[in-house]
Amino acid sequence: MKALRIILGTLLGLAALYLVLCLVGPKKVHVLRTVEIEAPAAVIYGYIYDFRQWPQWSPWQLADSTIKNTYSGKPYGVGSVNSWTSEKSGNGSQEIIEEDAPKFLKTRLQFNGWDGYSFSEMKLEDKEGCKTLMSWSMEGDTPVPFFMRAMMIFMSRSIIGDYDEGLENLKKLSEEKVSNLPNSYRGITIEQTDFPAHTYASIRQRIPMSEMQSFFETGGGVISKALAGAKLTPSGAFTGLYYEWDDAGQKTDMAVALPVTGATAIPGIELVELPASKAVVASYVGNYDGLANAHFAIDDYMRERCMVPKMPVVEEYVTDPMLEPDTSKWETRIYYFYE
Repeated sequence: MKALRIILGTLLGLAALYLVLCLVGPKKVHVLRTVEIEAPAAVIYGYIYDFRQWPQWSPWQLADSTIKNTYSGKPYGVGSVNSWTSEKSGNGSQEIIEEDAPKFLKTRLQFNGWDGYSFSEMKLEDKEGCKTLMSWSMEGDTPVPFFMRAMMIFMSRSIIGDYDEGLENLKKLSEEKVSNLPNSYRGITIEQTDFPAHTYASIRQRIPMSEMQSFFETGGGVISKALAGAKLTPSGAFTGLYYEWDDAGQKTDMAVALPVTGATAIPGIELVELPASKAVVASYVGNYDGLANAHFAIDDYMRERCMVPKMPVVEEYVTDPMLEPDTSKWETRIYYFYE
């Protein structure tokens, strides 16, 4: 009897402890973990906005070889869905429902056999020195049943471990990528260079983008005539200096310019001094209609390296269209200065 009383007392004690744990256990599932990554947000975001990239870093994918993914909806971003089956981890689905690339991503998860949804948020905050503070959270929208709250204390610890592992995997992938970034984007090779100081004879104006060609032709003629009158010879090719590019308003603040040396004043012409600067440069060959792709390539290059551009952007038209009628041979050098 004494032994039976001891066993019953122990069981009652454990039951009481379990009830206490249920009282203090979480009423909802909530996890929040953070990590600092030495990479820009754009690099990290490339691994999270496309479910096809998740097997590289997801702790559940890496630990469970029985997971089978089925992707549907959009290829990536909002509307992209990953459904999975697993012999070990069960079945479920996850959909991207909100994003603000490359700063924020929100997904909705549903696990088969579990009522309601869980929502996961990933936030990326720029930090000094080309670093990113990344946070990853999850919260359920359904209260945890009272008698499961004790179990959730231990389950939450397991989820925290998984989130920490996932963030560390993302950190490793992103930092390795930054250390091996390419020099070619969108088929355009980009280099870092020292841009020497230049003096330009220029005419500047804010104009509709539709008038750029006529403005350049007219302004170029005026500058050439003024230099001839001042007995000055250009020291380089015609150049466009772009101080503002307003896609929404379809306007640009630009200057038609010719580099000169030895000029102090030219009637009717503004002399612009560009100091020696660090720059990235891309050489584009082809019709001017394709220049936008080169600019996008430079944007990609600078964004992945946390470079902050400074205006103006310089387009140097190396090939004179009047001397070379074949547009496929026109060369343009594009310079972006950075801080």
